[in-house]
Amino acid sequence: MRRILFALALLGGAAVWTWLLVTLARQSGHAPAAHVDLPDLDALEARMIYAAEITRRWEYLAERHRYASQVVCEQLADAASRRRVP
Repeated sequence: MRRILFALALLGGAAVWTWLLVTLARQSGHAPAAHVDLPDLDALEARMIYAAEITRRWEYLAERHRYASQVVCEQLADAASRRRVP
């Protein structure tokens, strides 16, 4: 029984909150947009493809850097172990 009352109170609160928001929106004097211009979808798709390509390039460079760092460290360790100090 408590759960049902809680659910009803929750729904009632949501309804009051919605009513309050709608009332405030109407009083603000802002009319809803009659027509919303969407950007050209081809241009948007081109931007998304370009961004994905740039991200892929940076990931590739990061992977190369990780591999190069490992190789350089191994070579430096090898050179340091062979070096003779007089």
